[in-house]
Order: sequence, then structure tokens, then C-alpha cells
Amino acid sequence: MIQTPPIPCAYHYSLDPSWQQSLIDVLGGTLEDDKILTLPASVATGQSIFLQVLPGLSVSLFDFIFHQPIAFSRVPSHEEFLIAYFEMSDEMTTHVTDGIARKISYHAKLGMGLLDCSTLNDITVPVDTRM
Repeated sequence: MIQTPPIPCAYHYSLDPSWQQSLIDVLGGTLEDDKILTLPASVATGQSIFLQVLPGLSVSLFDFIFHQPIAFSRVPSHEEFLIAYFEMSDEMTTHVTDGIARKISYHAKLGMGLLDCSTLNDITVPVDTRM
């Protein structure tokens, strides 16, 4: 079986909704009210929602099943903030931060992590995997 190489998708995360446009530029899709992101059905089913809760605090929730492999690269930001995340994927994933690979959801279905926004972070999402 020939494996399709992942689609590279570099983006920066910020505390405002502008970061979502870089995903749309690469993968396609739509953004409704700067909040609800829908990708093309050929790429993924599902949606994400971005909410600015209050100044300095935003929340992103993702529920996608990918139909193509995607290599997400979060580009370091010049802003100063931390990203707290819960990895609730159906399968174990590997996050690469500053060149160091870490298996997430390896010992538990719910993996929590903290990332400094000034670090590079890579994750490749395999086909038919929920994120």
C-alpha cells in the first residue's frame, strides 16, 4: 500500500481568532464569525470552535476526523503565553517540541500538556484519526 505523504500545514497560534486563517489558506474550508472552522470534507469531517473568553484567555476545541494525513507545525510566536491542552484523540499521537518527541495518550486516554508559545511544535495526524 502506498502511503500518501502528509500535507504540511504551518500556522501560528494567537489569543485572537486570526491564526485560523493560516489553516484555511493551506487546507481550505470556512470560518464562521471568527469562531467555527469547517474544513473541506475531503480533508476532514467535524469542526473546531475558537472562543475569546476574556482578555488573555482563549479556548479552542477541535473535533475532526482527518481523511488525509496532515503535518501541523505550530510556528513560534513573539507573544508571551502558555498553551494548556488536553489530548483526547482516539489513538496515541506524537508531539515534537523543539526537536524532542513525546508520546501523548500513551498511558492514559487523556493527556495534558503545557506548551510555551515561543517553541516550535509539530504533530502529524494520520488518516482516519480523530483530533
